[in-house]
Amino acid sequence: MQLIDTHAHFWDPRRLKYSWLQHNARLNRPYVAADYPADPSGTATEALVFVECDADPGQSLQEINFVADQAQHDPRIRAIVAHAPLEQGKAVEPLLQQIVSASSKVKGIRRLLQSERDLPALLQDSGLIEGIGLLPTFGLHFEITVTYTQMDAVLDLVQQLPHVPMILDHCGKPGIRAGQLNAFQHHARELARHPNIHCKLSGLTTEADHEHWTDAQLLPYIDTALQAFGPNRLIYGSDWPVCLLATSLPRWIGLLEQALKGCSPIDKRKIFRDNANALYRLGLS
Repeated sequence: MQLIDTHAHFWDPRRLKYSWLQHNARLNRPYVAADYPADPSGTATEALVFVECDADPGQSLQEINFVADQAQHDPRIRAIVAHAPLEQGKAVEPLLQQIVSASSKVKGIRRLLQSERDLPALLQDSGLIEGIGLLPTFGLHFEITVTYTQMDAVLDLVQQLPHVPMILDHCGKPGIRAGQLNAFQHHARELARHPNIHCKLSGLTTEADHEHWTDAQLLPYIDTALQAFGPNRLIYGSDWPVCLLATSLPRWIGLLEQALKGCSPIDKRKIFRDNANALYRLGLS
């Protein structure tokens, strides 16, 4: 089986500043393309999508250049999801132009939302709505990273932007530790009503107890995403190296294979590879 990992991170604190790493001893070191496993779980990772790493403000272009350097050493890096301060509204246009000019690999933008203290207010801000609305003009989509406590506000946002392709990262970080399956079922069903939204099967193990999670605990959340979005709008991601806080790549891939065992080979190929190839416009045969 070939994989396209749509959620890989690379960082080097010697080149860029990441304040959040100072509070995480496990992750506070360089993680570069050479560290990514060659063939996790006996599978072939055909392509990698880099997703911005919450570098300190003002480093969007430097991060793209860093990833472009990584791609020189690892041709599997085929796409970049960059950062941009979309809350600036129309004023962000010059930066978006610089971003897409910096590398043809840039396919989307993630403005990290999960750490905002008053996310509902931000998501109602006309500047952010205007900024997200600009992305299709540049051939870009928007990636949403929030927690389950913020999903109601996200539902309000997406209703205003039906023309913008969007991806929900990490299934919206459902409340697995708190056993909030019913809430996730509701949010997944409501979000899936919007045909412009895809859902990324990634990051679930770190939303559970890092040391004691079980397959049985996570399987209902994966099944919920499958039932809501169907095999045509799900994509695989690892969230490497953040996932290492709770799992290894082989274990995560094995869990997904177990969860998707009822799918046809064609549908599994869509989830693990083909949907991402189309969505990120990777041009793989």
